[in-house]
Amino acid sequence: MIVDKKILRKLWDIFNKKRMIDSKLLKQLIPSYRGVEIYILDILGEKGDMNIKSLADTLYMTRGAISKLAGRLEQRGIVRCYKRDGNNREVYLTLTEEGQADFKRHCKMRKAIDDDMDLNSTSVETQEANAVLKILNDYNEKLDMQMKKFDVHLS
Repeated sequence: MIVDKKILRKLWDIFNKKRMIDSKLLKQLIPSYRGVEIYILDILGEKGDMNIKSLADTLYMTRGAISKLAGRLEQRGIVRCYKRDGNNREVYLTLTEEGQADFKRHCKMRKAIDDDMDLNSTSVETQEANAVLKILNDYNEKLDMQMKKFDVHLS
C-alpha cells in the first residue's frame, strides 16, 4: 500500500532529523564524544553493564567495531572493560564515574529537547496511533524475514 511507504518515509525523515539535532546538541554539551560513542554512553547508562556482543547486537554493529570503540572510551576514562569471575571469554563494559556524569548531562539535555518538543500536545487519537504502530510492526516483521532469508545477522 502506498500509504505505508509514505508513513515509513516520513518516519525515516523524523528519525534522521532527531538524530542530527541530538548529535549537534550533544557535541556542544560533550564535545569529546563522536556520534556512536554517545549511543554507547546512552545504552550503558540506561541498561547498565553489558557485554560486547549484546552491545553490538543493540547497535547493529560488529563485535570488532564495538571492541575498538570500547578501547577508545576506556582510554579516555569513560568506560571500564572487565571480565566476570568464571567467564574469561566475555568482555563487559561499565560506565566509570566520569561516564556516569556525562550520562547525567546527556539525560538532562535529552529531557530539555523532549520538553521543548512537547509531544504530549499532539492530537493523535489512540486508534490512529495503533494503526501506525501496526504498519511499523508489520514492516519490522518483514525485515526480520528478509534478514533470515539473506542470512543477515546483527553482529
